Amino acid sequence: MVMDLPGATLLPGLIDSHVHATLRGGTSLSNGPQELSDVAAGNLRCAAQAGITTVRDCGSPGDSMIRLRDTATTGLPHCLVAGPSLTPPRGHAHSVGREVVGVRGLREAVHDLAKANVDWIKVIGCGGGTPGTDPLVSTYTADELRAVVETARAHGLPVTVHALNADTISLGLDAGVRHFEHGWLYQPGSTLAHGATLERLAATGVVICPTIWATAHRVPLLRRRLRDSPSDSQARADLDDALRRTDAVIRSVGDCYAAGVRLIAGTDAGWRDVGFGDLVDELLLLQRCGLSAVDALASATQVAADALGVGARRGRIAPGYTADLIAVAGDPTVDLEVLRRVQLTIIRGRSLDQSRQHHRQDT
Repeated sequence: MVMDLPGATLLPGLIDSHVHATLRGGTSLSNGPQELSDVAAGNLRCAAQAGITTVRDCGSPGDSMIRLRDTATTGLPHCLVAGPSLTPPRGHAHSVGREVVGVRGLREAVHDLAKANVDWIKVIGCGGGTPGTDPLVSTYTADELRAVVETARAHGLPVTVHALNADTISLGLDAGVRHFEHGWLYQPGSTLAHGATLERLAATGVVICPTIWATAHRVPLLRRRLRDSPSDSQARADLDDALRRTDAVIRSVGDCYAAGVRLIAGTDAGWRDVGFGDLVDELLLLQRCGLSAVDALASATQVAADALGVGARRGRIAPGYTADLIAVAGDPTVDLEVLRRVQLTIIRGRSLDQSRQHHRQDT
């Protein structure tokens, strides 16, 4: 294949390290695994159009994403899947998770997920945006998290923990967890100490996928709402809250980066209004946290690939690597905004146009 793209920059395909491919606005359809897989395929096509060639799905019901990962190769990103997240009864994300209690229950759940051939184990370590849950309250003890880590290790599986406060992160570190989703040390209204936890994060070689956009995406939505209805007092209050929470997350992630914690880019796409083509917004927020454009790019390419365990095949342009490539109009090391102008996406050696043609021939 020879293509002439003057002024373009060729890059490794982007990696979104935190998505929920079966979700639409934070809810999952319930009409069976085939419909879930169809929804996921549509969402992932949007991701591919945005230059994303690999995703890690961090929680979907049943075997929906396992089925999609194992059967879909044409025109869709590579998928690393966690299957259903492990969460307490009525815990955060219980609608797309597996409700589990106690050491024994958690060990059994990890065994079952390993048999189902997941790539990751995802644990909900505290509450979140699910009504009735509290992001400041941890859901599992260090012993319970340790049972997950030990059982997963026996199956050769990495573990990541949903953590929105310093206490949950500390419990995870006690249990041997080395990957955290969100990993926010600060929450509005929290009185938890965080200094010692930050030092431990830096010393332990932890990877955090901060998903800043999962909070910050509300800001432009609410600003548009206020422009349309300037007297909407609820929108004003919601915007103030979103700005306060976004500032807290940016401060947390910035402190982690300054301390040397490894960061990888993920959007939380599928949750609420977060889109599957929003990865550039996350990278721009990482810049606000202190990362250079080059480091932000690495968080969605080389650094992400290494952290997710696929660095021997993806995340770089080099002989022997999978042909996952994008071309963008301009130089993203100068301006990350040019990543919105994707001129070419190649996944598994096929451009998206070729993939669509190949798919039509197969069907």
